[in-house]
Amino acid sequence: MTQIIRSRSASSVLTESSTCPEVVRRISTSDASTTSSPSTVLRFEAAVIHPRQREGWRDIHTRAAELEQNPGRARALVRARQRLAETLFTETTLSALRLRKGMSQAELARRIGSSQSRLSRIEAGLDDPRRSTLLKLSEALGETLDVVSRAIGAGQGEQNG
Repeated sequence: MTQIIRSRSASSVLTESSTCPEVVRRISTSDASTTSSPSTVLRFEAAVIHPRQREGWRDIHTRAAELEQNPGRARALVRARQRLAETLFTETTLSALRLRKGMSQAELARRIGSSQSRLSRIEAGLDDPRRSTLLKLSEALGETLDVVSRAIGAGQGEQNG
């Protein structure tokens, strides 16, 4: 059971702490007396703290890397990614292009000399890649620059719309 503990400081800062270690919230109010009209400014901050991994457990990235060391398992993962692309994607996004080639984010990131987290941000439409990155993606995916650019645009459209 999660219990919320609220406290308020002299500066009107309300802090909520949960007995569930993953959530910490801080809500503060301040009088915006520097403006001509009276107003209150509310600021809300939330942080998610990931719990420690259980002893003996491995994260998914480690497990996938282990599986890809076995040639049979690696081929099965490629086929699974390709089936996933056929099933999930009606539009051609960067994720769809990658999965159709049977690549993981980590594999494509390695091929373009980037990090998996950056590739994830590009796929989600949260990072606008430079032309040099687009060229690397184009080469790694075996697609034209135009196809890759449109795929990134389609992914950003999903994010924004």
